Amino acid sequence: MILYTPADSPSQIADVFLGGSCTPSHLWRQDLLDALQDTTLTVFSPERSEFPSESLENPVYLHQVDWERQALQHSRTAVFWLDPAKPTSYASRIEIGVPLARHLPCIIGMNPDFPGATYIQAYAPLNAVILTYARFRTAVLQMARSLDGQHSLS
Repeated sequence: MILYTPADSPSQIADVFLGGSCTPSHLWRQDLLDALQDTTLTVFSPERSEFPSESLENPVYLHQVDWERQALQHSRTAVFWLDPAKPTSYASRIEIGVPLARHLPCIIGMNPDFPGATYIQAYAPLNAVILTYARFRTAVLQMARSLDGQHSLS
């Protein structure tokens, strides 16, 4: 498995984009990366130890946004966890539209009380929204096994 971070260029196709909330309250990305460690999947993750300050005059921030846009465009699937510790998650809500518009497999996880959960459930394709982290994690790992099996057949 190759993990691409914003320091790398997302110029090749990846199997999975790990989008969603970046909060220290729940290390969901690291949990999934640990679980996917033995696969052959390529993963794009925008996680950073420090995010640049949000400003259109900050070139580091603009690079981060551009990297995420490119990574989403170069991904075969996307998963998003929307953390209740960061209920706004505006960037994630916009990013979710990319795989949905491209009709790519997409899993969106959140707790049932996440603000806007009902709308996201109504808007997203059937079975794309998973409530509770445990069910989300299981769904992502099932999708990953399926993708990894496709690699074996190639």
